[in-house]
Amino acid sequence: MRRTLVVLTIVVLAVLLVATPGLAAGSQNRHGLRGGGGGQGSTSFNLLGTIVSYSCGNEGYIKVAVITPDKYGDTVLTVQTTDSTRFKECDYVVSVRIDCSDLVSGSQVRIMGTVDGKSFVATRVIQYTLSAE
Repeated sequence: MRRTLVVLTIVVLAVLLVATPGLAAGSQNRHGLRGGGGGQGSTSFNLLGTIVSYSCGNEGYIKVAVITPDKYGDTVLTVQTTDSTRFKECDYVVSVRIDCSDLVSGSQVRIMGTVDGKSFVATRVIQYTLSAE
């Protein structure tokens, strides 16, 4: 009887460990994006794509050929950047802070931020590079 209770407890804990991240992520909205970014009516987004072009400064933007999410795959989205957008470069091992001017057209990027209506605003941009070996 005690052995059954121990096994049952372990199974329940294992199920909770597996299910908790999915429950914490929330559900997707009609845009295929996660809701609840803490803003009034804003929705968070997380996309992976390739930089087509970009501009730094007061009205900065990054045009991205989207790879994922599938809803935006094979399209080019314009994502606005602001003074508070953080930029990093990652070679899959080490990540360093960079400036907008360090972005390279053709590089793969992950962009996270908020979307309200049709305006995508980046909070974080990670540019991926392969390390030379």
